[in-house]
Amino acid sequence: MYFRQEIEDTIRDINKVNDLKIKFAFNLEVQLLLKQGQVEVESGPVIPCFSDSVLVHKSAVEELNKAIRTLGSGKITSMVESKDFKKGIIQLDWEHKKMHMLIEDYHEKIRNTQMLRVNRDIQQFLNEEESGGKKQVKEIQTLEHTLAIQNRYQQQVIDSKKRVLKELKKVVRQKEKVNEEFEAKLKEMNFDYNIRKNVSQENDGSVSDAKQREKRYKGIVQRNRLVALVKMQAQQLSILGTEVERLRMRTFPTLRSLNQ
Repeated sequence: MYFRQEIEDTIRDINKVNDLKIKFAFNLEVQLLLKQGQVEVESGPVIPCFSDSVLVHKSAVEELNKAIRTLGSGKITSMVESKDFKKGIIQLDWEHKKMHMLIEDYHEKIRNTQMLRVNRDIQQFLNEEESGGKKQVKEIQTLEHTLAIQNRYQQQVIDSKKRVLKELKKVVRQKEKVNEEFEAKLKEMNFDYNIRKNVSQENDGSVSDAKQREKRYKGIVQRNRLVALVKMQAQQLSILGTEVERLRMRTFPTLRSLNQ
């Protein structure tokens, strides 16, 4: 009996040794280098514990993530469709209430209109509105006709002022030409006077002093007349220039003339 128990213990020990041999032959420790983020093991106080960890292939993780993303996008799509559907229902409900309130408002207006009593004042107001519209149309036509007449009259006035301006410019040119002739004649007379003066001074006294004074007096009188004539012509030119400018400004239409 004792030997049998010993044999069984020995056989049991041999089996344990064989199991350990198999375990050490196939269950070897291998060092793996993994990138950060690929290890999903909670870290311990010192080092992570990998006793109950499982090594999964990368493709299996990617397929699982793909399936999760597909299911998530499908869920999001269904949620958006459900949201849009609920939104459409709310909008239709709001439009239905709006239409119902509009119908009630129209019915109320119809009842008020039917119950309204048309008295004499209302009839007079309606008649005035109708006649007032015709009166306004007539007034507009009258104003348009008046405006057309005023435009034609304004154009006639502008044409007349242009003709007057043209005549005045012609007169100004003539006066300028006359002034130029007078200036040339005055220069010539001054030249003759100076020559005669020099000749009289060089004369040996054959001409008497009375005749010299008479000639000098005549020359001075003629010169004064020419100077006065030139001043008068210059004054006339200034007046004509002012008149031309005034007429030129009157040819432009103003707001006051249009309103008149």
